[in-house]
Amino acid sequence: MTIISRILTTKLLIISFTATGQANPTNLPAIKQIELSPDGNKMLMLRAIENNYYAFAINLKNKKNNPVMASDPGNFSLNWCKWANNKKIICSGSGTVETKARGSRRGPSSAAGEMEGRLMYVVNQDGSNATKLIKKYIPQQSEKEPKYDSPIQDSVISWLPDSPNEILIQYNRENFRWPSVYRLNINNNKMKRVRKFKPQVSQWLSDDQGNVKMGIGYKDEQMRLYLVEDNSTRELKGEEIDGLLPAYPRGFSEDGEMIYLSRRNEIGAQQIVGVTLTDFTNRSTLYSSQVAPSADDLYSPSALRGPGIPRYIPETPIKHLISATPKQRFDSVAKAIPGDKETVVSRTSDWRKFIVYAWDKASYTYYLFDTSNNQLMKLGGS
Repeated sequence: MTIISRILTTKLLIISFTATGQANPTNLPAIKQIELSPDGNKMLMLRAIENNYYAFAINLKNKKNNPVMASDPGNFSLNWCKWANNKKIICSGSGTVETKARGSRRGPSSAAGEMEGRLMYVVNQDGSNATKLIKKYIPQQSEKEPKYDSPIQDSVISWLPDSPNEILIQYNRENFRWPSVYRLNINNNKMKRVRKFKPQVSQWLSDDQGNVKMGIGYKDEQMRLYLVEDNSTRELKGEEIDGLLPAYPRGFSEDGEMIYLSRRNEIGAQQIVGVTLTDFTNRSTLYSSQVAPSADDLYSPSALRGPGIPRYIPETPIKHLISATPKQRFDSVAKAIPGDKETVVSRTSDWRKFIVYAWDKASYTYYLFDTSNNQLMKLGGS
């Protein structure tokens, strides 16, 4: 079936930065997502209009709005959109995917060869040339290993800020249960495998440079951590993880030598632990809340790239910083935003502009804050 989304006409582009109610008479959140382009000159917004989500690219200098992509009720539903670079946008959408296992009866396929899945498209910032990123696999006669086209095709694990025309994804092509890691060129759709699947590893983690560092898996209903060492991947055991798990990775240090893990301390409150990758017994507690339960979030350079791992949590306040580099910028953001519950949901590559989500029990508001001139702009909310 056709999954390419409808591209909006300019008649639908009457959007105010602050208006929220009239354009969205439904129960959908008025604003699903806002993100700054890496250079901070444009903004990407997913906005509900008449029970449907639309993506717009907004020029912050002249306020011109470009339609990018839209949900198509019953056929295609927008999940998220992200700036791949300053000119191109990647969007994820749910819809019907033609897929089936090849050479294996265990693959999750239907009689018609279709199932619900998540696809990725790359589109220009003006909404033109929307193209499906992952092409259907066509096996070669000489290949003996069974191949599989997974219906889940939007698992980005790094946006590779130093390689603006590539992203790092995990994808089930060689094995229907365990994903491999690929560098995907968004201009020509070519994929290059950088890490073969490892049985039991269901999620791969990389640093900002795109180096695959760790894996996460579950066995016997227990969380397992896997460390990537050169060309091999091994499970961490014994004293390496003694007293550490369960813990969830939140990001890597700027040099990629340390991983930040979020876990619960002895009173059930959140704790942030820094662990040296070359020696998992070398740990330091970077933060430990004294209030249980707490949802203080970790912010490191790699924690603000989403939607892949590591993620930041949109419902938690700005409380604690691991990296000292942007601390002054974050402090100025926190002081400028009314109230005490806010979180950064997007930033520019130079840490100069931020989009902040602030909320209380009754409402929420998105703000754009420029630390170079301390200018605060209200974008919208409820």
